[in-house]
Amino acid sequence: MIDLKLLRDDPDRVRESQRRRGEDPSVVDRLLDADEMRRAAEQSFGALRSEQNALSKHIGHLQGRLKKASDEARPQAQAELDKFTGTLPKDIPYWFNSGAGHDKIAQALIAGWQKAMPSLTFKLNGIETNSYWTQAGQNKAPALLRMGWIADYPSIDNFIYLFTTEGGKYGSYSWYSNPQVDKLFKEARSTTDETQRMNLYNEAQKLILTDAPCVPVYTYRDARATNNRIGGFSYNSFGLVNMWSVWVK
Repeated sequence: MIDLKLLRDDPDRVRESQRRRGEDPSVVDRLLDADEMRRAAEQSFGALRSEQNALSKHIGHLQGRLKKASDEARPQAQAELDKFTGTLPKDIPYWFNSGAGHDKIAQALIAGWQKAMPSLTFKLNGIETNSYWTQAGQNKAPALLRMGWIADYPSIDNFIYLFTTEGGKYGSYSWYSNPQVDKLFKEARSTTDETQRMNLYNEAQKLILTDAPCVPVYTYRDARATNNRIGGFSYNSFGLVNMWSVWVK
């Protein structure tokens, strides 16, 4: 395990450690890039959350004034409130394919969003699976929809693809498209230099993070149990077990 503080303070030391152990030192640069993007995202999230809290507080104040306003003052109080809430959408539709426990997940997501954004309201729309994917593939779904993704192999390529023009149509169904992201993605796939490829993917990811308004993520919990006589039993990032490493004590 690499100490993040050591990585930030003395990356050359970590690179040398990688070389001595026969490991790839370029992983240090990839980790530094990922750490930088994570901290930038956290900073941006914090600023947006502060802005949201300030607006929510001000809207609550205006709503309180409206409730207490006299008949004569009510139109003015309503106009002041409408400056902040008049453009907020009501009953934002959230599409999801019904069944397989997705209904409960949708309810949990909506509850979380309404707690974080009490000024917004949402409307659940569960659709039969085949019809759901057909309509999503025809770009008929609203801006808020459910999509699951399992990587085919452990590479950033498998996730950046979702935000290319092609992946936006046939992978994420977001219909997101940025020509510069497509260009960087194509260049990354065409080079055999791993460091250059990762730099290109990271540049594409920065553009995506700048464009993306919000991508709520819901992660499943999956409880597994094994007999204590079994050794070497573990799941990889795909939820699979390498049975060649399993043994009986």
